[in-house]
Amino acid sequence: MPLPEVAQRILTAYVTTRVGATVTDPLFVSHYKTTGGQVIELRMTGQRLWKITKAIGARAGVSERHPHAFRHSCGVELLRRSGDNLRAVQEHQFKTVLTHPLLKNKLSPRPEFVRRSKGQTMTTSPRSQIITVSDTGWQEYQPGISFKILWQDPATKRRAQMTRFAPGAQLPLHRHVGDELIFVIEGAVSDESGMVTAGNVGYRPDGCVHTVTSKNGATVLAVLTGDIEPATARASAPPSQVFTLSDLPWIEARPGVRQKRIWEDKATERRALLARFEPGATLPPHRHVGDELIFLVEGANADESGVVATGHMNYRPNGCVHTVTTQNGATVLAVVWGRTEPV
Repeated sequence: MPLPEVAQRILTAYVTTRVGATVTDPLFVSHYKTTGGQVIELRMTGQRLWKITKAIGARAGVSERHPHAFRHSCGVELLRRSGDNLRAVQEHQFKTVLTHPLLKNKLSPRPEFVRRSKGQTMTTSPRSQIITVSDTGWQEYQPGISFKILWQDPATKRRAQMTRFAPGAQLPLHRHVGDELIFVIEGAVSDESGMVTAGNVGYRPDGCVHTVTSKNGATVLAVLTGDIEPATARASAPPSQVFTLSDLPWIEARPGVRQKRIWEDKATERRALLARFEPGATLPPHRHVGDELIFLVEGANADESGVVATGHMNYRPNGCVHTVTTQNGATVLAVVWGRTEPV
């Protein structure tokens, strides 16, 4: 069965945790004792793997324990995680026989599921996408600075990335071609306009020229439109801005939900805000007209795609219709393009 890139990375990392193993070694192994008492490691046979799987299934009370059941379970879970993208399931499972009821109900000749009911055409809305930050590896940008791309939309040159600064690291003078919002998760970063400390936000407008440093190290979440390029002088470039969130008031958005409005560009209908959900709070069904990225600062919230835990992200695409809930409360940083409307 072909494996997607993320599965290949996970399996490669798993193999390398075994002492002395390489990426070409067997994935699953069994240990056997020879007649002389020596323990040897051999590739696990399919029969042995199946016996282990059957035993685990029996303990869990799973009645159907055969290869097709696991294949279908994998397809259903991938369907849920991919926002009902049946083509992603088909590509992953190569020649999936769509016999599971949930898969059959979502069969479509096109990537977007469209069905007809009583003479009307109904199109499902895209689901939100949970972004598990720990699933993405770090890449070195320069000595002392590494990053990981968490989300990107090449058509609009937008992306979300996490950047890690080692103590004393410096990002040399550069110009922003497009703008950037940053949220400092831990530590602090500084430029010519001041310091952005943990829990606060910085904004770098289009054309901003600055140098970024971190005395004791930092981890920063950044949402960018465009890119950066080397610069030699600041000249009359617009400065960056620092938003100290403790200076901003809480505004009640609805019962159980308050907001701090951090930044807004009315011309492009963009804004950044901090939202606090009380335990049990709910955002009733609504549609995104435009899209949204959220980062869970603390707590957890959930929608039809699943639970988004502390330190992870969720992307709500244009047209996404969902209900947001939280069991024990949450604090969320949201970057919004557009608006929402009730459904």
